[in-house]
Amino acid sequence: MSGKTMLENKQITIGNRQYRLTIKKEIRYAYGTRNVYVCYLSDVDSQFSISRVFGNLKQLERGLELWIVEADIFNDPESRVFKKIEQWDGVIK
Repeated sequence: MSGKTMLENKQITIGNRQYRLTIKKEIRYAYGTRNVYVCYLSDVDSQFSISRVFGNLKQLERGLELWIVEADIFNDPESRVFKKIEQWDGVIK
């Protein structure tokens, strides 16, 4: 779908990884006409890319940063696993 580009190629840095963020405002016609915000995040150094639709401006404002952090974790699953191991108390029940 086409829409109005609200933000294009914003540089985002998480740790040592660089991302580009683009946000488009689109009109969706499911259950009536409404505006949504479609966010595209892509890793500058790899082919990783992900998108998410936020239903309104408030959702975008509240959830964008968390979504970017989650996408970064998804981009590097090895890091996620070792972070869990580091936090583990070493007890097996």
